[in-house]
Amino acid sequence: MPDHAKNLARFSNDKPGCDQVAAAFALDAVISFLRSSPSNSPSDIIGDRRKRFKILDELRQALLDLSEGSAPAPMLRPQGKNRGRRADVSSPKLASVISRQPISAGMVEEWLDRFGGQARREKRR
Repeated sequence: MPDHAKNLARFSNDKPGCDQVAAAFALDAVISFLRSSPSNSPSDIIGDRRKRFKILDELRQALLDLSEGSAPAPMLRPQGKNRGRRADVSSPKLASVISRQPISAGMVEEWLDRFGGQARREKRR
């Protein structure tokens, strides 16, 4: 099993790829453990166990494929496009799009006054 920290040091510009590979190897370890663990159920035939772990195998393979540049497997794609708005981007990324300067409380006050702070102004009175 590759060392995640070493991979991050070696490929520092590809943290998502390193994380995907580490997650796939972690899933592989979980699957191996579960497959080798004794069963308490008499009806737990080998075929039944394989069926139960099939989805974990598929997830592991989907992560490896994704780390190698493949399109996301259907299980990793977002569900339907008409289910509301897109997820918010992370705050640091959004802040850099809004302003090149760090966003301060005064800047937010100014924006509220300039772009729809009418309700805010009435609350302060």
